[in-house]
Amino acid sequence: MPTIVVDGTFMKSAYKGTILSASVLDAAGHILSLAYAVVDSENDASWECFFRMFDTTFGEREGMCIVSGKHYNILKAAALVYPNVAYCICIYHLWNNIKGRFKNNQKQLNGIFFTMARTYIKADFDWLMEDINKIDNRVKEYLFNIGYEKWSIAHAYVNRLMFMTSNIAESVNSANRDARDLPIKKFL
Repeated sequence: MPTIVVDGTFMKSAYKGTILSASVLDAAGHILSLAYAVVDSENDASWECFFRMFDTTFGEREGMCIVSGKHYNILKAAALVYPNVAYCICIYHLWNNIKGRFKNNQKQLNGIFFTMARTYIKADFDWLMEDINKIDNRVKEYLFNIGYEKWSIAHAYVNRLMFMTSNIAESVNSANRDARDLPIKKFL
């Protein structure tokens, strides 16, 4: 049941590259960093190369799921390298996109969105979606276009085991904060 959380963060040294990472939680709840790569930037080629190398080492597992922020390069590369693996979006990243697009209604939408993302019952999801539709029908269309299965437990094709966020990757990025100032050889 591997749920892989991927993310990219920038280097602060003279290199000014980007660190791509893949992490999981082990059975004891400890974060395990499965892979790192230092690339020039987060782009299609970088993420595709990262996933191809990751696939060579880790492979594809039954029930595997990839979780990240809603970054188009990650989605595109993951779908190319892992066409049979579910891709899920961090609900906090998605919420930030909603806040940015639909600023006038964010206070009303906040609680409804997070409850809707975490509900297990499709009828409850539909009921909450109608509440969102009453507040701003553009939000419903936006979320539909993303795909409910990418961010909603009720519509997920795999058991995300409550991995609704990319917090694992954010924790890894935070732990590496000081190391990102180092020259690349010392960082690795």
